[in-house]
Amino acid sequence: MKSDQGTEQIRKNSGRSALAAAVMVLAGPAAVAAGRPLLAGVFGVFLVVFCVVKWGICGGMVSAAWASAVMLGAFAAGTAYLTGTELFTAFLTYFALGAGLGRVIEVLRAQQRAMEQTNESLRREKVFAGKVMETLREREKKYRDMAFSMPGRSEIEKMVSHMKVISGVLSCFVETPLERKDEATGQFLRRTGEFFKFDRCRLFMMSKDAATLANTHRWFSDAAGVRSDLAEDIDVRDVPWLMERLQSREPVKIDDVGEMPPAAEAEKSMLERQGVSSLLCFPVVIEDKLKGFFEFGVMGEKGMERSDGDVASLKAVVDIAECALARYESEERFLRLIYHDRLTDVFNRAFFEEEMERLDVKRQQPLSIIVADVRGLKHLNAEMGRDRDDELIVKAAAILRRACRREDILARWSGGEFVILFPQTGSERVEKICERIRRMFAGVEEELVPVSIALGCATKESALQDINEVRKNAKKRMELNKCM
Repeated sequence: MKSDQGTEQIRKNSGRSALAAAVMVLAGPAAVAAGRPLLAGVFGVFLVVFCVVKWGICGGMVSAAWASAVMLGAFAAGTAYLTGTELFTAFLTYFALGAGLGRVIEVLRAQQRAMEQTNESLRREKVFAGKVMETLREREKKYRDMAFSMPGRSEIEKMVSHMKVISGVLSCFVETPLERKDEATGQFLRRTGEFFKFDRCRLFMMSKDAATLANTHRWFSDAAGVRSDLAEDIDVRDVPWLMERLQSREPVKIDDVGEMPPAAEAEKSMLERQGVSSLLCFPVVIEDKLKGFFEFGVMGEKGMERSDGDVASLKAVVDIAECALARYESEERFLRLIYHDRLTDVFNRAFFEEEMERLDVKRQQPLSIIVADVRGLKHLNAEMGRDRDDELIVKAAAILRRACRREDILARWSGGEFVILFPQTGSERVEKICERIRRMFAGVEEELVPVSIALGCATKESALQDINEVRKNAKKRMELNKCM
């Protein structure tokens, strides 16, 4: 926009300059014709000064000289014609034409030089543009290589989904209390099975004697058509090939059950009987000991081959669960030391007192208590020693445990004395439980020494009753029965 305005201004200035020069050229001969040569001379001087000022500044002194020659030639030609000097007029006319032609040639040469300069500038611009394009091509190649090296859309979506399932696993276990361990483990198996498209996910934990693998938690997909409440324990002697590989602390990957090696014939038969086509097992190692394993299986005629990346992703998820199980085991061991009797593995007196206070609420009434004392301990201790005494106490605790429900609280109070707390159990029912316990102890002997137990019971049926007084009443009745 600014360049257009400048061009228009130059055009106007050039027109005005040409008009002024023409006026002075015509004014000189007119002054001569009027008989005033001095005025004509003045116009001639003004014409030369005008040419020098206008064209000398814009085009240099050479341009000013050519312009002066043209203008003076035209000035003299007009003067000669008006005075009747024809030869001189012709001479001056040709001089003016030659000077004008010279000016035209000079202008053309100037335009040629300007064009050459323009072409040189264009050539330089072209070279620069070529370098810019080469740089752009190099950067394009670099960015294209970077784009090809980045994961594709499907890989990115898979990574995002993997992060989500890890987040879900963490939410299952992080800050989940010990009493909700089973719920958290079940959620972990379900989420893992749904994300990795398994038909069944199970957790097996080793028994204390390392002879049995107990199926503690399980999840089955709807397509599996298997009842998720059915547990299946495994004798370690029935799966020697699997146990050998689990002991190596590495995942066991079976893409096709039908192609298992001959050494795994027992495992192959068991899996085929269960309808499993492919399997992944991850050992659960806590404190450098094999405690069990996670099993992830696909059921049906056709299995599902898993890539190394899938196995690594699943291993990362399983590691989180393994850490959570280690934490739960540590908490259980700690609580066992605090609240369990080390000899009999039943609850101790401190835990019983806390539970008695916790359950002493209206919705748990009637609340009954049985106090039991093993007879014959003193005689057995005197005859056989203290070790036999402890064996009898352990045996009595085992019998009492079988007589209790899951929600009942069995604790060793002291020596051979035990207490049992029965929530939501009336007096009539607790009397029947006492009779059942007596029958269970009947005929039990320890090194030919008859073993019996004295029992006493009491029930809290009103909020006005003190639970500690109820326990004392139960103990008084036990002592009376002990003397009989």
